[in-house]
Amino acid sequence: MQPKILVDYLTCTIGARCLLDQWGFDEDGMEYLPDTDVLTYLCRDWRFGDLQFTARKGLYGYLMAYVCGGITVAWGGCDTVLLQMSGQGCRLYESLRPDLDWLALIKQIRGYKVHNVSRLDIACDTFGQLSMDKLIKYTFAERYVSRFRDYLVSIGTKERSIIFGAPSSRMRLRIYDKTMERLRAGRSVKEVPENWVRLEYQLRDDAADSFISAWRSTGSISAAYFGIMLNQLRYVKSRDEDNPQRSVMTTWWAKFLGWADKIPMAYKGGLDYNLDNLTKYVFDQAGSSIRTWLEIMDYDMDKFARMVNNRNLNIRQQLLLDQLNVEVSSN
Repeated sequence: MQPKILVDYLTCTIGARCLLDQWGFDEDGMEYLPDTDVLTYLCRDWRFGDLQFTARKGLYGYLMAYVCGGITVAWGGCDTVLLQMSGQGCRLYESLRPDLDWLALIKQIRGYKVHNVSRLDIACDTFGQLSMDKLIKYTFAERYVSRFRDYLVSIGTKERSIIFGAPSSRMRLRIYDKTMERLRAGRSVKEVPENWVRLEYQLRDDAADSFISAWRSTGSISAAYFGIMLNQLRYVKSRDEDNPQRSVMTTWWAKFLGWADKIPMAYKGGLDYNLDNLTKYVFDQAGSSIRTWLEIMDYDMDKFARMVNNRNLNIRQQLLLDQLNVEVSSN
């Protein structure tokens, strides 16, 4: 069975005013609308079908919250509306929308003038391709090269896991024995696949934005996942302490990564790649070549646009484009 990539947690907020305008209401806030009306509109927008939501006490400062099967919507008391899906909620949502395109959904969220994806978990399930025992052994022996500074290994009767990254990090990687977790939860041996190892990114705020940009740039959640993994963590035959990046990767980890191209995480907060840098690079490095081509083609700008339109963007270019689009839509 081949590794499977899935969205396993999503938390986002959308400006309440954006939704009220979309629904055609002039009220100053959602607290002026009946809760049942707000829930009805949210269920329609998100295509929740006939899900039966149950009211619960406020959540994260929101006055109203409704939950069903791992899906939570909340509003009131602030200027945003919350949508949150746990792993269970993501699987439920996929069952409601068999044609669901997660990237299209995230683009829809980011299309609102006021929005934020505050948490995004992307998991990779493997079934026999990786050994939890081997992963733990190599981690303890520090036979790996990583951009994560911290790790925590848990070994016991309830859990076997490796967590890279501190709890406060924008990005963490959790590798764990999913077979053990499911059996401990009461599932029968027949229901649970053997040698099920899950490797899950827990991405917050800028890190979530960076993954989404890589996803959009590559057009593939798998390419984004494995490309970022290649950049973040490599298990190696032996670690070259003088130059860790020259350490030779193990065959089993290389096989897991496949033909991935390295993709760095690019956080907006620390981005040194901006429009000025882009302009300087284009015209300092290739300005004369561009002029020559245009003069030969009699300044056919339509042809020029067609020539560059099919070029793939790298992660930094996509992130810059996303950032500038958000700034334009906010003005």
